[in-house]
Amino acid sequence: YKIQAESLKTAAALVKLLKKENVEEVDPSIQNAIKKIYEMAMSKFMLVDIDPDIKQSAILAMANLIAYASDIFDSKKLSDSITTLQERSKSEALRFAVMKAFYTIVSSPKKLPIDKQLESCLKDVLQMTHKILRPVKLAALDSLLAICEKYPNAVKNSSSDIVQDVAQLIKEGDLLVIRTTLKVLKITISGASEPALIALLQVMLEFCKTPVLNSLQDEVVPIMCILAGKNKGELSPGHICESLKQGTLEKTLRPVAAVIANILMLHKEEIGKHMELYAKVLANDSESPQNRKLAAIVIGNIGQSNDLSKNDALNMLLNGLLKNPEEEIKMNAAICLGKITLGNKAHYIPFIMAQLKTQSEVSYLMLVAVREIVALNCEGIVEYVKDILPVLKSQADTDDEGDRTIVAEIIGKLLLANETLIYPEVEANLKDAKPNVRATYALCFKYWYFKGKHDLTRFGLSLVHLLELLQDKSPKVHKAVLDSFTHIAHVNAMNLRTHCTTLFEGVLPLTVVNPSLIRTVDLGPLKHKIDDGEPIRKGAYALLGQMLTDLYDKMDLPAIVDRLVDGLADESDEVQSIAEQILIKISEMSPGVILGPLEKILEQIMKGTKRLQEKIKKSQDVDRSSDNIRGFLRVLLAMNKLPEIDLNLKYQESLKNLLSDKIVSTLYEELCKLSKQQPVSYTHLRAHETSLHLVCRLLLEKKKQK
Repeated sequence: YKIQAESLKTAAALVKLLKKENVEEVDPSIQNAIKKIYEMAMSKFMLVDIDPDIKQSAILAMANLIAYASDIFDSKKLSDSITTLQERSKSEALRFAVMKAFYTIVSSPKKLPIDKQLESCLKDVLQMTHKILRPVKLAALDSLLAICEKYPNAVKNSSSDIVQDVAQLIKEGDLLVIRTTLKVLKITISGASEPALIALLQVMLEFCKTPVLNSLQDEVVPIMCILAGKNKGELSPGHICESLKQGTLEKTLRPVAAVIANILMLHKEEIGKHMELYAKVLANDSESPQNRKLAAIVIGNIGQSNDLSKNDALNMLLNGLLKNPEEEIKMNAAICLGKITLGNKAHYIPFIMAQLKTQSEVSYLMLVAVREIVALNCEGIVEYVKDILPVLKSQADTDDEGDRTIVAEIIGKLLLANETLIYPEVEANLKDAKPNVRATYALCFKYWYFKGKHDLTRFGLSLVHLLELLQDKSPKVHKAVLDSFTHIAHVNAMNLRTHCTTLFEGVLPLTVVNPSLIRTVDLGPLKHKIDDGEPIRKGAYALLGQMLTDLYDKMDLPAIVDRLVDGLADESDEVQSIAEQILIKISEMSPGVILGPLEKILEQIMKGTKRLQEKIKKSQDVDRSSDNIRGFLRVLLAMNKLPEIDLNLKYQESLKNLLSDKIVSTLYEELCKLSKQQPVSYTHLRAHETSLHLVCRLLLEKKKQK
């Protein structure tokens, strides 16, 4: 049976392969063989008492033969095949295979004369889209989409039914289901009746209040524009836009604003009126911050494709809002300015550059505007790069980390647009005398590197310049370099493989506490210690942890574990937490590396836990201390899986001592339940007390049973 099933699949795959050149006719020398395979597939397909694998393989084989060798079958065979598939869709065991078969046939390189048959199948396909099994649902949606795209005549009389039916799938919240549903709706919506469209509008308005909208903005905009294009009653632009504003979430403001802006731009002659209304909302202090932000983004979105430079009232309003005492209002105005710049770059970019040069109080806001421009259309402003780069460099030399981060993001995205033009400037500034400038340009690598979006040769060469900065004396530069390398390792660590040894040797020393970076701040009666090296240690450990995922074979694991022992004793909770996570990862990847320094690790865990126990007893930072104890216990749980750990007396004694405390014991049991490990009792561990050479009988018995 298995051989028959695989033979059917192989034969069908061969036919598909032979037709990949998309030739008009099947080679006469294989026509007879194809007909025989088809008859064999149909005979298996029609049998009731047969292995399900064979029946499914027969269905898919038949579909491939029809899709890729249809010219050797007459119209009756094609019609019979569709009818047979339709009948078999009633079988729960075959539904998925039947829906996949429908999709294969409908997606055939050659359009088949099956419009009438597909029209009769629509009801069954629609029913399948509401099945509980997700694979069946998705396969049915794919089939429906293919029918709508390739056989519009088969769905023209059913548009209203399709719209009303599949619209309900949007309520399920499944991203992939919703995406395919929206594609179906985009095709069928134009032929639907008004009641069907009104029902769809209600569903879409509710959907626009969900966070899923952020991922599907591009699919939603055209549908909402088609609905608003009816310009009648509930389907009028004004009604839809007002409905969209009601109950909008903060997380969905941007996509909702994009929908509103596109609807308003359907009628070009009324743009001025709409701009005036939204400008009033933006200027009105009594309006909610959310409404004002929405208004700013709507105006900006309209300004992206319309020249608003002659709208003096709007320009004056934005200039005033940039100096508003409320931070959120200023930010909204800056975002709006960045968006409308794309409508007339020649007018707005010189203004923004002049503000950056002369108005230090709005420099951050102007950088936000530039970031918005670059994010939306970095290729479109390459012609202004010669004017922008000197201004960006001047802004890079600031102690404000927020400003430096925005400058780095802008430069990184400009590199994506034109590496040849921008990188020489970056390379020169990596060697600048000012540490702030070096740090900013080192951080731009984080925003430059996106998988598949740049010249890998140039990028690989540029990493050498970034590696050199690991020897820099500035903590700011170290932090920026570590952030960039961590991002690169996260996206695609294999790009670091060539430089892995050098990178590892440069990063490992940065995990050590640097006393020169610890300073004391006098706060009157109290003195507060600030460790400026903490972000560097945190970044160094985070990078090592990221590199371990793909580059562990190029790394010195014992050296890392030695540093992790100190990381467990670090005064920073965050550094401790990262060190714990890396230890757990290494114990899973290479358990033997942990066994050597096991006693040192246990010693640090014991010391740290006892210190935290004292804090809890004194009611100091109880929640935080409990979380830190959980971190230590997670490491012990990971070690519980090490080979022969049940015979390691030091481990068992340490665990026994820790579990003698009720608080620790409770936390340990909670973690065991979460990780589904069997907790070890305190009584059980007391067997080690009598002699160093005594091994618990229960542990030995457990080992024998294993």
